[in-house]
Amino acid sequence: MPRTSAHHALASFAAVLLLVTSSVFANAAPEITLRTGDPAPKLSIKKWVKGEPVKEFEKGKVYVIEFWATWCGPCVAAMPHVSELQAKYKEKGVVVIGVNIWERDLTKVEPFVEKQGDKMAYAVAMEEPIAGSPTRGRMATDWMAAAGRNGIPSSFIVDQKGIVAWMGHPMKMEKPLAAIVAGTYDPKAQAAFDTKVEELSKQASEATRAKEYDKAIAIRDSLAALDPDTAGIQKLYKVSLYMQKGDSQAAGALADELLAAAEKNKDGRLAANLAMTMLSMPGSEKSDPARALKAATLAYDLSEKSVAYQRLLAQAFARNGKFDKAIELQQKVVEATNPPLKEREQKVLDEYRKS
Repeated sequence: MPRTSAHHALASFAAVLLLVTSSVFANAAPEITLRTGDPAPKLSIKKWVKGEPVKEFEKGKVYVIEFWATWCGPCVAAMPHVSELQAKYKEKGVVVIGVNIWERDLTKVEPFVEKQGDKMAYAVAMEEPIAGSPTRGRMATDWMAAAGRNGIPSSFIVDQKGIVAWMGHPMKMEKPLAAIVAGTYDPKAQAAFDTKVEELSKQASEATRAKEYDKAIAIRDSLAALDPDTAGIQKLYKVSLYMQKGDSQAAGALADELLAAAEKNKDGRLAANLAMTMLSMPGSEKSDPARALKAATLAYDLSEKSVAYQRLLAQAFARNGKFDKAIELQQKVVEATNPPLKEREQKVLDEYRKS
């Protein structure tokens, strides 16, 4: 059975927690208009930062569209692997294009790419912006949002016929890419797999919306069994479901299991996901603030104190009534954020100061 980071099982949503905290566990599944087997949307590029520009997809070539941002730790971690794949398959007609999206400060993109050097050994581009949308451009909308993908890094493989053959995490990309290049890939099997995952995800959302929490939990278990790559994210959904159900014991036990795994594997992304679940997702008002603070602290420490996780840690301190620490951290977030998002962060800081 094909393995992919399925449309609704968003394996790396912590990378965008400042942008989509309300969308990850939304009760209603987003409308999906781009699936595997569909013609690839066009490239909407504002500027080519590195490599040879690509105006359109050429038949006979395979393209990898890799979505990333400068502030995304998992994106940076995946770049050497993506570079290796470009080098390995270049002579076989594979073209990798790294497309920057969801960037809070566009002035950081070119210096970042230059600093990466050979760690980012493929074409790099900045997406065409959308008027009135400071962090979502044309590529993020026509590709990521259309496919129901809210986490980066995220890769799309466009086959020799211009069809979206695969989408998922770049670290899971080598096997399908090799098969697509060799002409042995089965897009129908992948499409059928994705459709099944999509249908189960829809059922889970509907059950959650109807407050049928036990049913939703069972469906999340089915999704984890169907696609083991998403087992972690399904457990995070279950933490939220247990909280909504009012089963604090089950929620706490599963949260402790996830936190232990994050500590053992030094997985800051998982710790951040857990903290966000307990602080912002449905049912979070019933979560244990101390656990949330422990998870947020671990995420912050493992991320080398990134601004993205700084905001999360400030929120955790505030939830625990430690507003002096929350104010100190949130002030740094405000100072590091550019307009128009700066105003939003200032409002959060003002709320902490009132408490």
